[in-house]
Amino acid sequence: MKKSIEEKYLHLEHRDQILLRPDTTIGSIVSDERDMFVVDNINDLTEIKIVNKKINYNPGFLKIIDEILTNASDHFIRTQKVKYIKVIVNKSHISIENDGPGIPVVIHKKEGVYLPEMLFGNIFTSENYDDSVERTWGGRNGIGAKATNIFSKRFIVDTSDGNKKYIQEFYDNMDKKTKPKITKCKDNYTKITFYPDFNRFGLNEIDDDVKSLILRRCLDISVYCQGIKVYFNSKLLPVKNFKDYMKLFIDNDSELFTDKLDDKWEIGLTKSGDGGFSHISMVNGISTYKGGTHVNYITNQLTKKVQDILSKKYKNLNIKPNDIKNKIFIFINAKIVNPFFDEQSKETLTSKIDSSSEISDRFIKQFINSHIVKDLINYLNIKEQIDVKKDVARSRIKINKLDDAAKAGTSESGKCIVFITEGDSAASSVASGLSAVNNPQYYGSYPLRGKPLNVRDMDLSKLKDNDEIKNIINILGLEFGKKYTDTKKLRYGKVVLMADADCIEPNTLILTKRGYIAIKDMNYNDYVLTHTGKWKRITNIIETTKNILIKLTINNHEYIFGENHEIPVLRNNEILLIKAKDILKTDKILKKK
Repeated sequence: MKKSIEEKYLHLEHRDQILLRPDTTIGSIVSDERDMFVVDNINDLTEIKIVNKKINYNPGFLKIIDEILTNASDHFIRTQKVKYIKVIVNKSHISIENDGPGIPVVIHKKEGVYLPEMLFGNIFTSENYDDSVERTWGGRNGIGAKATNIFSKRFIVDTSDGNKKYIQEFYDNMDKKTKPKITKCKDNYTKITFYPDFNRFGLNEIDDDVKSLILRRCLDISVYCQGIKVYFNSKLLPVKNFKDYMKLFIDNDSELFTDKLDDKWEIGLTKSGDGGFSHISMVNGISTYKGGTHVNYITNQLTKKVQDILSKKYKNLNIKPNDIKNKIFIFINAKIVNPFFDEQSKETLTSKIDSSSEISDRFIKQFINSHIVKDLINYLNIKEQIDVKKDVARSRIKINKLDDAAKAGTSESGKCIVFITEGDSAASSVASGLSAVNNPQYYGSYPLRGKPLNVRDMDLSKLKDNDEIKNIINILGLEFGKKYTDTKKLRYGKVVLMADADCIEPNTLILTKRGYIAIKDMNYNDYVLTHTGKWKRITNIIETTKNILIKLTINNHEYIFGENHEIPVLRNNEILLIKAKDILKTDKILKKK
């Protein structure tokens, strides 16, 4: 059935649009299983332990809770007058309360409503719109708590500014509201109580998985807002500083190190618990579950500094930043001015990081001397030994006519040289010459059936079908498809090609002590590297004007050919003299009749 213009094109109020497209404001509302760091046993808060385990995680649902919790945290950062945050979690509802200056119970002259109603019941209202202010708190877009209101069946605002107490209830997803009740009160506080609309999230209640995440967030807040008391279900949380917080994640005997880079960065480090990199990070009191630029900044700085020191100390080991990264569990508590995130759920920080904050040398030294690094070095030594054993296992290969170096494929393979020769006679010459060198176990040779294969116009995908290419690949220990940046894992460190003189010309480059020099430019002061691996001075340069001429008559035309070995070919109906290396597949080679 064809839709009418009115049915096809709709205008939605902001509230209705948020309900229809929740991912634009609070992130996904679909639950999925995810590995998260949560409090292991929420029913026993006498000894809190945080573990990484699989739970049902609903980003959007946690976000509407986090918005109110972050508001309380932000109030501490802005005013420095908050002394407590109290969080009560039941199966059906949550209340979050903080002291400090309450919301002024006054009518906003421009909007004509009380300020508490404007801030919690009108979308896009906030005190965070002035970007000239350097904010190190979580709020930014003016949606926050209103999103919580919109996704709640009931939302109750209870605040007092020291003169007046204000209570107002919103319900049916912020569609309806009561008139505010205002009485005299000398207290200062703000308390938000809300009953989430579970059906919109595919949930029935606030279960233990959600409670464990909320409790984890309360612990985060107690670290970010150090100095205040944070309560969860009337229980005071036992975290006073960053080190206390880290201890909740690790065993009692685990090493841990902390460093306060400046007034905006605090980091901690311990050993990774699962053999891979882990992080706990927060920005302005917001838990960045997926990390972001702040995690990359600290991790890259740490691994680079440590790699530089360890590489100088253990020169025999190939220590990579990832080797270090995979051994650590890093904690980051950061204050970022006016931060940006990848989406409204704020799980990943995308802000560009000011690179002026540096990890201290003291922290790096502590880490370098830790058991974590000692375990890393032991691991890399064992890995190196295993790699060497693999190389030794590859050292024994059988290829017809290969005179293999005894040390090829061993831990000393980098010193080995293989001579690829043109024919058996050249291989014999190599063998004869090598008999007089020191350490012959580092030299090998392999003869080709003719000249080296010209691959200039060849389909490289067919190389692996050539038997001699296959042999050379096996001799060197190469693998198809693998990118090499050095020869450390190969059976030979160097390859020398030996071919007959007709493969060279005056412009052929020869390695001398001056560098690579064309044959025509060499002189008696030059030294060349011989097959014995030694430099020898040139003692005889032969130049000749004598030319051995070959006369051919082709199609009643006489052609004279000299020592440059040019060959007559027919190309585009024209007879040309072409060097063997330049003959094309389309050329017709002319023969003497």
